[in-house]
Amino acid sequence: MNVFNALEKIAGVSGCFLIVGEVKTAMPEGYAAYAIIVRTDATVIATLDHLIESVPVTLADASWEGKALLRGDLITFEFPVVTITLTAAGDSVFAYLQPTEYVAPPA
Repeated sequence: MNVFNALEKIAGVSGCFLIVGEVKTAMPEGYAAYAIIVRTDATVIATLDHLIESVPVTLADASWEGKALLRGDLITFEFPVVTITLTAAGDSVFAYLQPTEYVAPPA
């Protein structure tokens, strides 16, 4: 099991991943998101898939889902996130990454 240091997480040492537009976007292979920062006012997250016991599960009950978020909003996740779907071409977030052993099945 890979233990990810909290200070490394805060510093974003595993990098971040830019997501723009309204398509379902998967995190880079070998990584999951532990938080996002909204880049564009009025960005709306339609849905996301997080890992629970190494199985992707669609989140359905977050208070911020489907709401217009503001630039600079920080959202942290209880479980690692492997896909995010935004709702408009101008929507944008930075996903902060952590290593994971999860590999998405072929489409």
